[in-house]
Amino acid sequence: HVQSPAAVGGVILPFPGNSGAARSIAPTGYPIGCSSGQQGVPEGVPAPPPHANRGYRLNRLPPAPVVALSWSIVDRTPSIPRSVRLRGAKAAPYLQPSVPLPANGDYAELRRIVRAEGLLEEQDLYYWSKFAICLLLNAIAITIAIVASHPVIILADAVFFAFTSTQIALLSHDVIHRQAFRGKRENAILQLVIGNLILGLSHTWWDKKHSQHHANPNHIDKDPDIQMPFVVFSSEQIADRPRWMYPLIKFQAVVLILVFPLQVISMYAMSIQHLLTEPAARKPLQWTLMAIHFILAAWFLTFIGGWLLTTAFAVIYLGLFGLYNSSVFASNHKGMPLTADGKRLDFFREQVMTSRDVEGHPITDFWYGGLNYQIEHHLFPTMPRNNLPRAREIVLSFCGEKGVDHYSTSLWEAYRETVVHLHRESASLRA
Repeated sequence: HVQSPAAVGGVILPFPGNSGAARSIAPTGYPIGCSSGQQGVPEGVPAPPPHANRGYRLNRLPPAPVVALSWSIVDRTPSIPRSVRLRGAKAAPYLQPSVPLPANGDYAELRRIVRAEGLLEEQDLYYWSKFAICLLLNAIAITIAIVASHPVIILADAVFFAFTSTQIALLSHDVIHRQAFRGKRENAILQLVIGNLILGLSHTWWDKKHSQHHANPNHIDKDPDIQMPFVVFSSEQIADRPRWMYPLIKFQAVVLILVFPLQVISMYAMSIQHLLTEPAARKPLQWTLMAIHFILAAWFLTFIGGWLLTTAFAVIYLGLFGLYNSSVFASNHKGMPLTADGKRLDFFREQVMTSRDVEGHPITDFWYGGLNYQIEHHLFPTMPRNNLPRAREIVLSFCGEKGVDHYSTSLWEAYRETVVHLHRESASLRA
């Protein structure tokens, strides 16, 4: 076995029964990068030789939790131990670059190609249309709740209202990234109106948190999206968690799904904490708009009916809003390779290899707000969402030329991989 991990080239496994065609596999769950922060092949360790019709066998090498990817030339058949596969899950090796990493020249080249295709240009008409439709649907949901008298209609409307609110939240995400509009003043106004007034969330809190995520995707210490006291994304994190959290971490794959409906309440709390304890632009205006939001929300609830129906409406609305919003973001990175200080890659490879695309379909694209093209979104955060499908074809081809894994899967498989990964990383607490 030649120990030569493939964070740069990726792993290409020809599968039997597929006419020898290769598809890319992105091993999941452990930090990617090179040992001791060194960008290159460890001294005395040769890279694996190229073989036109061969695949690579992934083996886990003891001791855990640091696992290396070892290369073994085999004939077309990938072999992953059953204990690692865990009902079909991909192996989670500790990836390391096998050749010196290039500078960001690859990304600059890709960006030139994408820009030449006009995919970074503004899409004003598209976004104004989206805003108009979403606001109209939101107004319809509010109107139904006010004028309807039958409890079934009112509770069904709570489901519809949660859907329209999440669609507006996805537009807010695009505004934060300047995907929708480029003007500084225009974006500032929209962030305040959509974030603070319509959604009741501090736009500066979301901007700060989400910017940290984009700068450090799946970083074990710096990505705020994977910093949860009751969830570990690598078994190494268990030692850093409070012991009283262990019962939750033990079954974290189920616990995370159960807390998804609480996400909106959590975002309200973090927005308030942010404005109380951290510097933020336009604080008085943010407080004012959020106060107006909650006053109007309380007034709106008085039109629904008795306290029992009103409570049921609020619980359904908040729960489904949180569940839908969480489900969009949960499948994009969780279960993909992690990064850590001293184990970082160049921008292009890191953004591609820590992200997962969910295969496109008009319904999936609409449901995800374009975030199913997570790799392309991370490479080009300002790209309008309606251009992401076209960008994906360019990125796929470019990754093929550079020998970089571009991983995509179905919607169901993305969720399954996330759950299996979380279940695997907490296995030591169930032993």
